[in-house]
Amino acid sequence: MGGSPREARAGRAWSSFNFILQPEFPMNALILASEALRIANQNSSRDLFQWRLVSESGAPVRASNGMWMPVDCDLAAMPMADVCLMFEGNLPTQRNSPELLARLRAAARY
Repeated sequence: MGGSPREARAGRAWSSFNFILQPEFPMNALILASEALRIANQNSSRDLFQWRLVSESGAPVRASNGMWMPVDCDLAAMPMADVCLMFEGNLPTQRNSPELLARLRAAARY
């Protein structure tokens, strides 16, 4: 006990990812990212990587192709992860809320 969060994470056999979905995100980018992790897990016969899908409100998010993607949690319930990836649409800076920016700053300090 008493170690830093980074030291505590170093003993794990897996890495965690938060995939934060914004409206009009590119579905192909999400599929490529999640499939790369899934295939690594499959080929290793272990769970090397874990990931979750996140939206600001916890509601499904519409992708650029019109499909709706359900998510695992909202920003407030989003646990810290080793990596946070933002999947943005065509107007990314216009959709960044103060809550989202605060969560990203907290994740950067993690």
